[in-house]
Amino acid sequence: MLRFKTWLYTSSIGLAVTYAQLQRRFAVEGDDPQKQTVRAFSLLVGAGLSLTALVSGFDVLLDGITGLAGWLLSGRTSWPEGSPPWYAFLIRLGLPFVCLIGFLRIAQRQPSIEIVSQAARSQDITPRRGLIVMLSVYAEFSQSYRIDGEVTISGVPTTVETLGALISAGDSDRFWTAYRKRQLYATNWGPLCAAVEMHAGTLEQVWIIHSNESATGLDAVSALVRAIVGRPVVVHRDELLVKDVNDVSEIVGIVNQIYATLQRLPGKLTTMDVIADITGGTAAMSAGMVLATLDDQRPIEYLRQERTKRLLRKDGASYRPVSRHELNEMLREVPTSLQLVGRVGASSPSKGE
Repeated sequence: MLRFKTWLYTSSIGLAVTYAQLQRRFAVEGDDPQKQTVRAFSLLVGAGLSLTALVSGFDVLLDGITGLAGWLLSGRTSWPEGSPPWYAFLIRLGLPFVCLIGFLRIAQRQPSIEIVSQAARSQDITPRRGLIVMLSVYAEFSQSYRIDGEVTISGVPTTVETLGALISAGDSDRFWTAYRKRQLYATNWGPLCAAVEMHAGTLEQVWIIHSNESATGLDAVSALVRAIVGRPVVVHRDELLVKDVNDVSEIVGIVNQIYATLQRLPGKLTTMDVIADITGGTAAMSAGMVLATLDDQRPIEYLRQERTKRLLRKDGASYRPVSRHELNEMLREVPTSLQLVGRVGASSPSKGE
């Protein structure tokens, strides 16, 4: 009977440890809704294994204590013949403690990994007072916004000069209508417009990182930002020129410069008051912005555009701009942290595993 209890205990500990390892890796992968049933079932299995291990471990520990106590109280000076070796009882005493300590160490690691995986996932946007964006060279809509080969969006500005004149000629307080959204969302400045719109209610400061090529659009994009917000907003631009768009270190320096000046601005913005949008610009510019925001208090955002989720949605023979709710599902916020990256990397299985 004692041998069976020992086997039950050690096997339960082994299964529980295996479960904890699998659950840890499962948590890092993500929170796919299709896995909810599997997750719930695995939690029940883990709870059952843990309970079995504790109960059987208590029995083994009790048997070990009883055996040693009986021998000590008998007054014998030698170990009784026919009884299990004396060290067997010591093993039964020590095994539960060793296994329990190991299991508790794994159990303590599991919640932290789950928290990290939850934090690393994208989340809904929190409107900020400051927004950092990267400006691309202006271009009108592509073939993706055509139906049966026919242009379905009229009035899209073909050049940045045309866009600037359009903004100047209109009523800036009423510029950002559904009609204008449809036109601007059909350009490569659409993601920038969407980011500004999402933060328009609280936005006070906007930083526009640009290159020599995209600098021709600075006047137009500055006016566009103010037209979307619908009230005065400070636009920082001239000091944010990137000389080499493929130099990641230059981008990092410019972004760090922005955060270094926050306390000197009116209203004294904190780093959490500002969010950096990594959607625009070149790949190197986006990489530089990510590296510069690897800090607990420097969140970033990006616009997800999939085949069925774009800023313009097909509506009969034309397209319509996304609603506020749809935009909120596309624009995602990601907290960044050196500690977060290190812990996620440490908890991820290596290629050799």
